Amino acid sequence: MKKNIWFIVNPISGKSKKKNLEKTIQKYLDHEIFDFKFIFSTHAGNLEDLAKEAVANNIDVLCVCGGDGSVHEAGRVLKGTKVVLAIIPVGSGNGFARHFKIPLKVKNAILLLNHAKTVKVDTGLINDHVFLAFAGIAFDAKIANEYEGSKRRGFLRYAGLILKHYFFYKPISIKGETIDQEKLMICSIKNISEFGYGMSFSPESFPADGKMELVCIEQTPLYLIIPMLLGFLQKKEIQSKHLKRYSFQEIKFKSNATLLQVDGETRKLQSSDIEIKVSDDKLRVMVDKAFKKQHRKTKKELLEQNL
Repeated sequence: MKKNIWFIVNPISGKSKKKNLEKTIQKYLDHEIFDFKFIFSTHAGNLEDLAKEAVANNIDVLCVCGGDGSVHEAGRVLKGTKVVLAIIPVGSGNGFARHFKIPLKVKNAILLLNHAKTVKVDTGLINDHVFLAFAGIAFDAKIANEYEGSKRRGFLRYAGLILKHYFFYKPISIKGETIDQEKLMICSIKNISEFGYGMSFSPESFPADGKMELVCIEQTPLYLIIPMLLGFLQKKEIQSKHLKRYSFQEIKFKSNATLLQVDGETRKLQSSDIEIKVSDDKLRVMVDKAFKKQHRKTKKELLEQNL
């Protein structure tokens, strides 16, 4: 029996990559395996509505053609359901797709679907806001907020915003039973190793171990931050007195932060109380055979370490 797959397209992100996208899908998708439907989202929140419709109609696969924001919008609906999330990464950062080794070239991402496997991954909650890949309450939330309102996209725009605001950002503090940190530039929660553009704050983060990582980086002179950023781009496990990582299933603390980003989308923090935990709901994600095999092996090794 054929599988039903819906391709939901965010018309804003990665416009150049979406040229002739429907024709490319028609050409490279295996029509003996899939019946497909091609849909453009029309307004903010429409992708979420379409994901709910896919769940209600028992669609087998929902393929998001967009970036991390689009993946987040669909994934928070699909978590805990039988509908599998697939991705054609045509956004800017594409951190979620990069972690799961989904090809950035449209043709190859479509071809992957023809022989893909499914993995179940963790999802997170921060004050009841769902996130799939990462969240943050410090400088990254500030930059995400600026980037959301920007007409220009891409790595250079992102880097420009960092340089523009770095010297004027007022750091935050966090304090709880197990954590006490002041003058933080970065307070970021990681479920996956990727952050976007190939950068990794937490290379060992694995989204199927029932844990997440809190990465805290103190306000630091730029001449010390630059080598650290280069290490993140090279996916190195950075060791620094200015950086601390906390592994957790659930963590609570108070903070003077006012802004939150979840998978690159910003929200206003309504309380000084912050609660972060791994959700009980898993998300099914399409990956290739090689990644599925490595995913299973890594999960087994981590379970054995925790015995």
